[in-house]
Amino acid sequence: MVFENCDRVLVYQFAEDWSGEIVAESVGDFPSVLGSQVRDAYFQETKGADYLNGRRQVAHNIYHQGLTPCHLELLEQFQVKAILTVPIIINEQLWAQKEAFTFPKNYCFCQEN
Repeated sequence: MVFENCDRVLVYQFAEDWSGEIVAESVGDFPSVLGSQVRDAYFQETKGADYLNGRRQVAHNIYHQGLTPCHLELLEQFQVKAILTVPIIINEQLWAQKEAFTFPKNYCFCQEN
């Protein structure tokens, strides 16, 4: 997976109620969101079952991926245009997610040949 050349890479750790906190971050020339509390209705409803079963998310353009309005609104708060998400599973439990974002100037996750 390509995590270099991203505007932001972070770890989003889940709480018992499936809300979460950004507990680690590498960010370029953008304001830090480290320590931000986030409530994602998807995780609170599903308890992350899809990600525990191996789901990864790649959205080269968040507006063309069929994301729910709630999810788009959450990503727009952080000015995200493209996202790559992989689960972090510890002891068969979804502990966190590693997420990489690009913002308007980069706009997609593209692999170079």
